[in-house]
Amino acid sequence: MAFFAYVADDLLWSLIAGLIYIALAYGTYLGMGADTKYRYAISDLGLIQKKNKEEPEWVHKALIVTSWVCAVGSVFAVTIAGPSVLAGTGILIFFAFSMMKRQPQNKLETCISMRDHWLKVQYNKQRKVIVLYHKFDDCEYEDVMRTKVLRYHSVGDSYLFCNTLSELEVIIDSLENKFNLECTEVMDHRLLFGADALPNDVAAIPFRGTSYSAEDVFELRATNAPLPDWEYR
Repeated sequence: MAFFAYVADDLLWSLIAGLIYIALAYGTYLGMGADTKYRYAISDLGLIQKKNKEEPEWVHKALIVTSWVCAVGSVFAVTIAGPSVLAGTGILIFFAFSMMKRQPQNKLETCISMRDHWLKVQYNKQRKVIVLYHKFDDCEYEDVMRTKVLRYHSVGDSYLFCNTLSELEVIIDSLENKFNLECTEVMDHRLLFGADALPNDVAAIPFRGTSYSAEDVFELRATNAPLPDWEYR
């Protein structure tokens, strides 16, 4: 019996280690955005960018199978070694059973940048990426219960990833000559990414915003009343 308890305990830690490895691998996979698809549309009206994080079906099935293996293994460990193993398997069992009900992670984000809000462009030929800096108007919930709404005007960037260098050059030529935007080549692509990637003149533009209760938002929209005064920050 002691032997089976030892095996169960060893199995438990193997399952925990495997689950941690899978979680880290999945987090890395999401961070890399290997299956993220981008669609762009540029016109005289502005830029429409659609970003679709489409998780492949095999990833979803692999996580479901893994959760079943972890759940069955945890139950087996408790059966062999006794309730004391629950101290280590409780979280694992809960996580495994919750993963069984997961849905494929397909998230679609749409960013619209009006032509009048465009500021400047930077690009890097090595990574075949174009960064369009622009003003934007954003509206989102401030809390989980969705009782408060935050609306603000600020500045940001939109990344356009090109398939070929010639495609990048055509877009840059259009942005520079047709839309009269300042287009600057950045030799070090690392300067285009990260929290501090905004050029100083763009980052210096003040932004403004204000908060509303969700009830006030619907009431203002229904009565077509003017918005409260903005607060510059």
